Amino acid sequence: MVAAHLLKSIKALLDVRKSKILTYAQIAMTENQFKAYRSLVLDELGKNGLESELDQLLNEGNHSIKNRNGQEYTTQERGCSNE
Repeated sequence: MVAAHLLKSIKALLDVRKSKILTYAQIAMTENQFKAYRSLVLDELGKNGLESELDQLLNEGNHSIKNRNGQEYTTQERGCSNE
């Protein structure tokens, strides 16, 4: 299935970027600051954040997603396009 392959590829690219972001932050922050920052980044970009939204978008074909505050938005409102 194309969507499953695409999702796997996107997640792999996202994992590389998350790792780089966290590596840069770890260099610049104290250990306690980094732990808090790491948690926030992974919440936003990980399985409870962007990855979950990508799953919904690609697997369900749903172009209207609820954010974690319960507000619904369309992909166009987030600056995405269907092209």
